[in-house]
Amino acid sequence: VGASRETPVENGLQIAGVSAKRPYGLHNLRGKCHLSAQFKFDAIALARYPVEVEKLAKRENEADALRQALNNWPAIQKHLIEEAAKDALDEDGNPRDPYEPYWTTDADGTRTLHASLDAWWIKDYDDSAVLIDLGGVSIFNTKPFHVGSVVQSIYEAYGVKYENPSDGIFTEDDVLAHIERFPEGQFAAQRTGGPGAGACIGMAATMRTSRPPTAPALPWLDAIGDMRLGAHEPDGDWLYGVEMAVWPMYQGKGIGSGLYAARFALVQHLNLRGWYAVGMLMGYQAPAIDVLTGSEKKDAEEVLANLKKHRSFNASRNQEIIALSGVARYSDLMDVVEYGERVIAGEIKDPTVTMQMNRGLRAERVVTDYVDEPAAGDAGVLIVWENPDYSAEGA
Repeated sequence: VGASRETPVENGLQIAGVSAKRPYGLHNLRGKCHLSAQFKFDAIALARYPVEVEKLAKRENEADALRQALNNWPAIQKHLIEEAAKDALDEDGNPRDPYEPYWTTDADGTRTLHASLDAWWIKDYDDSAVLIDLGGVSIFNTKPFHVGSVVQSIYEAYGVKYENPSDGIFTEDDVLAHIERFPEGQFAAQRTGGPGAGACIGMAATMRTSRPPTAPALPWLDAIGDMRLGAHEPDGDWLYGVEMAVWPMYQGKGIGSGLYAARFALVQHLNLRGWYAVGMLMGYQAPAIDVLTGSEKKDAEEVLANLKKHRSFNASRNQEIIALSGVARYSDLMDVVEYGERVIAGEIKDPTVTMQMNRGLRAERVVTDYVDEPAAGDAGVLIVWENPDYSAEGA
């Protein structure tokens, strides 16, 4: 997998699901029962959300109202959950925890489950902890309750099955260690509305280091010390980009930009010299669109355009994949150093490094043998952002 783990932000075809990490289940309901109004409100909203807001509303003012409601989802749900349970008492006559599900039984024996699909995360939600509000997604410093879906975000970004642990991907215990070691340097992009609300769809991990970007680049694991950021230096004057990942279906929608903004704000808050990382050359094995010419270029572009139209592996898409296998790739035409240098020069567009350059990051040089990532030829580009407000006196 990549390191700095600055991953591509386009071309994702996967679909996010509702987080499976619930403190309680809503299955195996036996007997004569029905769901409370609160639960049904959530279910209806969840069912509708995937439809674009504009399609739901007949008039623009309705669309604005719905957008506002979705953006204010945590406050709305917190109010509804607490209001629904404010007069509810447990068997001993004590007020109930509004965020824990409970049953009531009517005189005719009908049992009602009072629960909310959002209770599991709303309980820990703190609006004052939001670093950046992206509208339906918020950037926070990673908290322990984020950890499970933060790790899943890394697996999703690299196309690795969550059920198949990888030595090169942080575990939940690793991320907990990062939080303990450098809490303000860990970031989570959490959905705050719609299906999957509460789950993290992106993350970034950083550490402080006194090793400047002008020093010879170290392999990723050597640079971070170990999977628990053993090389973190509490007084280091540079912020090092350890990892960044965004679910494929959310790439290209501003989540990565939000994570960059949060990290740069931290650099300025701590008065550090800047931030740097190695952006992996994730386009090295891709069809060589930027260097092909004539009919070869046209054919390759047509195959790629058709691939983007297909959302499932049907026969047509399989045929196009086979056709694409005959298209020359950058790795067929040049070594990874030449590829990286041409990306830096702007001659080739790489899905990771070009994106970073377009964000104003300075691409310095190609770094080979950085991490085991076949798609990038194990190489990346050193990218640097210097703090324009750095003050040596305040350091």
